[in-house]
Amino acid sequence: MLSKLTTESVESDAFKFFHHKTLEVGSEEHGSSVALTLRMSFTGLSGFEFHVPCDEMNVLYDNLWRVASELGPVTDFGGYALNSFRLEAGFKFLIPDMSRDYDALDSGIQKFLRLKGRDFIGKSAVAKTKKEGWPSGKRCVKVHVESDADNEEDNTRPIADAMGDNAIMMKNEKGELEQVGWTTSGGYSHQSKRNLCIAHVNLDCIEDGTKVMVEVLGKLKNGTILGVI
Repeated sequence: MLSKLTTESVESDAFKFFHHKTLEVGSEEHGSSVALTLRMSFTGLSGFEFHVPCDEMNVLYDNLWRVASELGPVTDFGGYALNSFRLEAGFKFLIPDMSRDYDALDSGIQKFLRLKGRDFIGKSAVAKTKKEGWPSGKRCVKVHVESDADNEEDNTRPIADAMGDNAIMMKNEKGELEQVGWTTSGGYSHQSKRNLCIAHVNLDCIEDGTKVMVEVLGKLKNGTILGVI
């Protein structure tokens, strides 16, 4: 769709993931917008993100809608749908999944921290945590939270999802429950039809398939770690 609205190549080999370009998007007949275009998508699918001045937003939107309609059915979707998509993809929100409360390595963003040949505020702290470990001793993971409806044939939606600040529990060697982490965000995955949440848990709990319990409305629900993100 985008290739029909700009003269520059937007194929994967010319426009790599997590890169950006300034593109003129539109046509001579319908007008155009100069957009800072990022090769990324919060839905987990291949896509682009556009940053334009407010007074050019309508022109960009109309052009995208016009070309998309020529290729097939198209519709708008809102923030709750986007949240469901990003949970399925295991994408973290800047806040609350990543914030000043968490170290970079806790949040799993170390691949974006380049120390060699660069100087920035906090560089020494990052270098220290890479060498010695980080104080929280936790990592950000995706979790499947089972509901009372998971065993029902109609797969009815649960009355509540694990959102933020839900306790993550496990039994220790003595069989006693102890808290190993907490959720930071969550919601319902409409494609996989299950509850998902993002959580920060102890390093010895991050393996894919680890069984945990997640507190939802005062009750503990069975959960499964789906790996670090």
